[in-house]
Amino acid sequence: MESRILGALPLLLHICRAIGLAETIDEMVEWDPTRCRLSPGKRIEALVLNILAGRTPLYRVAEFYEDTATGVLFGDGILPEHLTDDCLARALDKLAESQPRAVYSTVALRACIFEGMEREFGHFDTTSISLFGEYPDLRPEDIQLVRGYSKDGHPELKQLVLSLLCNRQGIPIWAEPRDGNSHDTEANRDAIDDFCGAFSPERLRETAWIADSKLVTGPNLARIAELGLRFLSRLPESFTAAATAKAAALDGDRWEDLGQIAAAPRLESARYRASEQSVEIEGRTYRAVVVQSDHLEARKRHTFAKRLASQRETLQKALQALSRQRFRCEADAEAAAGALLQRADRGPFPLQVDVSSVLRTLPLGHRGRRRKDEPVEQVEEFVVSGTIGEPDPAQLEREQRLQGLFVLITNLEDREAFSAKRLLEEYRDQGLVEQRFAFIKDPKFVDGLYLHTPRRLEALAYVIVMACLVFSVFERRVRLALAAAKQRILLPGKKWSARPTGKMLLDLVRRITVCRTPSGPWRLCSPPNITRRAEEVVRLAGFNFEAIYTGVATSSSP
Repeated sequence: MESRILGALPLLLHICRAIGLAETIDEMVEWDPTRCRLSPGKRIEALVLNILAGRTPLYRVAEFYEDTATGVLFGDGILPEHLTDDCLARALDKLAESQPRAVYSTVALRACIFEGMEREFGHFDTTSISLFGEYPDLRPEDIQLVRGYSKDGHPELKQLVLSLLCNRQGIPIWAEPRDGNSHDTEANRDAIDDFCGAFSPERLRETAWIADSKLVTGPNLARIAELGLRFLSRLPESFTAAATAKAAALDGDRWEDLGQIAAAPRLESARYRASEQSVEIEGRTYRAVVVQSDHLEARKRHTFAKRLASQRETLQKALQALSRQRFRCEADAEAAAGALLQRADRGPFPLQVDVSSVLRTLPLGHRGRRRKDEPVEQVEEFVVSGTIGEPDPAQLEREQRLQGLFVLITNLEDREAFSAKRLLEEYRDQGLVEQRFAFIKDPKFVDGLYLHTPRRLEALAYVIVMACLVFSVFERRVRLALAAAKQRILLPGKKWSARPTGKMLLDLVRRITVCRTPSGPWRLCSPPNITRRAEEVVRLAGFNFEAIYTGVATSSSP
């Protein structure tokens, strides 16, 4: 009897086939079918499966497939020794030579079309991926694996920066590895140019670019206006327009109650209000939505109180230090007092200072006591004294309220189609990109990257994003099926969920095993409780459980 652990591999393979992963790669990559047992698309497909289901991902892949039934996965005649490191590295070389960004964009676009995904909003962000190794032979045209601002907290390591654009369902629809010292503002600018160059004007009018506050710079806003791209972001506090919009919202006091916007709201979830304003930046007018969050205001009040105490303590120490000084000139004392007053004017505490003169007795010019007939020599000096008052309660309350506000900036002027609540919901979904970064950097899926050349590393970055795409499609399918049936699924730890993560779902199918006699077909031989839970996951993903695990059929329908 021969047995193999298939786990989630057949399920993930059918997701790959459903979105046409290998077929798209083979169409766009140059290769010779007469000289290849496995096409580049099939080899990259094997890498994707290893990332998603491997115990030691991207390391000794051939050994990983020794425990699986490669015939069930890739067809009869395909053995684990056909998936050597050299074989897979050549597939990365082929991908690197064939504009990998265009290849990935095509794969993602076809997946979106096949799955019927929404592409109206795109959420953009960047992350850094730390690397080990020297990489001394970098060419100018290679991706520069150098040190930069590390979002992993490892500034001592070289890195590359990965830009990612996801739709509101967390599907990565565009990706690009960048030099390790790339800045977020540059990444936004270059990504906008590349994204707009890949789509028609009609398609761009249907898409809105959503990014964090690093998007909002003078040059980026000018480029957005030039390209006619719709966008939504958070207006940085460093812009005067942010303070102007907040002040106008408080003065106008016309707020729209947005309620709770959490995907799964609870009693303690934050509640929001919004006030519509307009701001002008470099001669262009934008729509500014000033948002008030009760949770944010509560956190900011605590922070504001600590900052207020710190400001008072700093001012008190400065006043004490100044009062210990002695000035020989009244003008110097008044100048020092004026400087302190100017400093206090920037804070909430009123300060009163006074310059007064005092007489200081000069020391004797000899040892011993002063003689009776010896004159007393004195010099006039000037000192500064003052008192710190209490801040104006009305002004303090206003400052506290300002701290609990933030401003969304957009050029989406249709307030019926894009209400303040919808804009806030879309910006909230910016966290979906961070969730995909968490997948990409999870050592359970992607551990050390054992590659010598920057070109292969760049190609592998796209392969990792392809794995993220397959993972996201799988997660989305199950969640949509549960929502349609108004059901929940039992997850490890005996937790029920209507929105399970892909990672938890994969855990439910990791132990599926098949076995056969030397001349017989593959049959399921997992314990009934494991089989039953895995069968539910496969059904929710849209496949026939026994068909994809034993090779009885290849249909993607249940």
